[in-house]
Formats: sequence, C-alpha cells, structure tokens
Amino acid sequence: VVADACGKGIPACLLMAMTRSFIRANVQKFTTLSEMMKFLNDALYRDTGDERYVTLACCLIDHKNDILEYARGGHTELLVKVPGHKVRKIYPKGSATGLVPSDLIDEYETISFLFRKEMTLLFFTDGITEALNMEDQEFGIEKLTQAFEKTAEEQLNPYETTERILKTVDEFTQGRAQSDDMTLLVIKRR
Repeated sequence: VVADACGKGIPACLLMAMTRSFIRANVQKFTTLSEMMKFLNDALYRDTGDERYVTLACCLIDHKNDILEYARGGHTELLVKVPGHKVRKIYPKGSATGLVPSDLIDEYETISFLFRKEMTLLFFTDGITEALNMEDQEFGIEKLTQAFEKTAEEQLNPYETTERILKTVDEFTQGRAQSDDMTLLVIKRR
C-alpha cells in the first residue's frame, strides 16, 4: 500500500495513522481488494471530518500463481515495465478514500495480471510528479516514466531505481525546496 493523506502537519499524520490501522486490523477479513477499499472508504468517511481523505494504491501478489491484483482510490497511476516493452500506466477507477460514502461510488475497480519475471512496478505519490523547478515547471509523469524506463533498461535493483529517480527529480528541481512529500516504492520480480 502506498498512500497520501490530504493536508499537512498533525491532521494529515493522524489521518494516515488511522488509515494504516484500519488496513492492518482488517485486511485478513477480505478476499478482494475491491471489498477492502470499500470498507476503508466507509470507515474513513465515518470517522473523519469534511474534506479529509486519503488517496492510495495497493496490490496483492499471489506468489504461488504469479498473479498481481491492483486497486487504487484516487491515487497516481501504477507504472509497469516488462523487459522489451514500453512502460505501461495502469489506473483503474476508484475515488479517493473517505471523501464520499461508498453508496455514491460506482466501485473500486481492480486489475489483475501475470506478475512476470523481471517485471518492475513503480508506485509513487504526486510529490514526485508535482516537484517544481526554479521556472515553476512540474517534473511531470513523462519525465518520471522516462527515468523509470531507463532504470529498468539498466536492470537496476529496486533500491538503485529509487535512488536514481530521486536524484533525477533533485537535479530537475535545481535545489528548490520540496512542497510535498515524495514517496516511491519499487517492486521487481526476479
């Protein structure tokens, strides 16, 4: 799970801690990510104030059958790199969690696919793509996709991939202070 709470400071920290607790305490009760996302949405909506929500992306990896199930609630897209192919952006529909009651949401769509050998996944928060340089230009999804593609082609491990992408963002921003948190999670199948 990668998530991003709206707001800053103590309120956002409390919201994230609550989200983490809801997931950890209840994840074993569900057989699908869609059901878990709906539960989480209802729990957050019930227990938070107006305009408090969390965007998140999550996946479940079945190592026995090499299947990955992915869902998201208003979060950034998942980037997937398969050797010999371009980076794919995956973004199933799903509203930010805690924003509106579940009966007003169509569904939390999930996507399942074969988690192939050498496949690499990149989860990230919008602090990466919205990082600004001195000319107020955003780093953006295309620069992130290019940096990710290059690390995958060089067959870097997840730690090296994360370090390289963060260095690329830092070079782009030219030392400008970040205005949002930056989170990256890289998963690679060997």
